[in-house]
Amino acid sequence: FNHIKFIKAVNVGLTEINREDVQSFKSVEILDLSENKITAIGNMNFINLPSLASLHLMENLIENIHMNAFDECSKNLSFIDLSFNKLKSIQTNLLDGIGKSEIVSLILNHNEIEVITPSTFKSSKVSDKKFETLDMSHNKLRNFTYTCIKIKSLKLNDNNLEEYNVENCTLGSLNLTNNLLRSNFNAGSL
Repeated sequence: FNHIKFIKAVNVGLTEINREDVQSFKSVEILDLSENKITAIGNMNFINLPSLASLHLMENLIENIHMNAFDECSKNLSFIDLSFNKLKSIQTNLLDGIGKSEIVSLILNHNEIEVITPSTFKSSKVSDKKFETLDMSHNKLRNFTYTCIKIKSLKLNDNNLEEYNVENCTLGSLNLTNNLLRSNFNAGSL
């Protein structure tokens, strides 16, 4: 199994991610575990996968992500898709372990996320990254306030946003469609 670059185990009834099983695929670059029944991502589930660049976990039942889930991940991990799950929040420092890759795409659309704290993206390990895409559309966010992040495409459409404030950020595109914004939003440096 040491030479497999792409693993696709879609809709096979997985209910958990077994760290020992995943680690037997040292060369995997793309891991797709979509459309299963996974409910949680445990402590360092993806440790010792030095080539992992893309992780697809969409359309599962994920409610919980351990705060160290991505610690010791591949330095190449630059794409994570957690869309269509049951996430309600993203913990502070959760993204610290995401590789040393400078450009990251994080897809969190179609969850139940109500709160993202400013410190989620504030740690030095995360704030140095450039996000290709941060997609938090179709959630239940009411407020989005951040400073000093670089995002090519920020998708916040179809939430319950009443307030939006981004200061000293670099944004390429911003989608705020279908929200409840008041007239006093600060668009930072778009």
